[in-house]
Amino acid sequence: MKIKPTNDLLFKKMMTTTGKEYILEDFIKADTRMKLTNVRPTNPYQIESYQKEIENLNPVMYSTIVDVAATTEDGMEIMIEMQLYQHKDFFERIFNYMATTYTQNYKAESAKSIISIVVTNFTVFPEFQEARVEIGLTNLACHREIKNKKHQPYWRIYLVNLTDKAILEGENTDLSEWRDFLKNGTIKPESSRGLKEAQKMQSDMQKSQKEIQDKTFEAVAGGGAVSAKMTGKRELIEINVSEELLDKEEKDMLQDVLMVCINDLLKQIDDEEQEMTKGMSIPGMGL
Repeated sequence: MKIKPTNDLLFKKMMTTTGKEYILEDFIKADTRMKLTNVRPTNPYQIESYQKEIENLNPVMYSTIVDVAATTEDGMEIMIEMQLYQHKDFFERIFNYMATTYTQNYKAESAKSIISIVVTNFTVFPEFQEARVEIGLTNLACHREIKNKKHQPYWRIYLVNLTDKAILEGENTDLSEWRDFLKNGTIKPESSRGLKEAQKMQSDMQKSQKEIQDKTFEAVAGGGAVSAKMTGKRELIEINVSEELLDKEEKDMLQDVLMVCINDLLKQIDDEEQEMTKGMSIPGMGL
């Protein structure tokens, strides 16, 4: 199965890997068209914290939502979310995150600028088919955006639509290339350094996944009474049972050791996947 750039683990790796901050900066600039300096992720992931985070998510939320937080040299706070499935609390979730970030360490003389970038695989406003929608805090009387003392927008939301029907107006080539990459994993020879490195990360993860899937795992239980083999794709390909356990009276014991054996195989594959992830600096699974 091909790992898409929208995969939660891969996206976090691309955006938060230490030493590769230029990928994050390149992505943000393509989405916002803003001139930013020294963009740094504020939530680099560690395997333990990532696993604890996803344990409390249901399967749909876990596989479709990604959060990346970043800050700039001049104090702007930027949040990036990947939402592949629409849910009823779409804007409530965004506003809650932005409000929480804004009120943390609030100082009137240096109020933060909060930017939220939300990449979706659905159209938020059916009446608008634009690939990029910009939402700001605006004075309705004069249609002028409200800004802080640094002349930065207080709040701004960028919706990036990945659907095929979405229309990208103007000549935002950078955003067009990022959309193509997120949708299809493709880039151009002249694409930016950030995009090229992001694609390399995708390729490396794909290679590591294939190595695991091609591997055969073997487990033994019951002191050798039961043995089994499973591929990295979690396909059970062989199981051997000692004749001693085939007696009807040993049925319960047979069931128990079979479960132990199969669970051991699954744990081996999970451990292998986690070891692969550690080598890429960003932990967690969801391939």
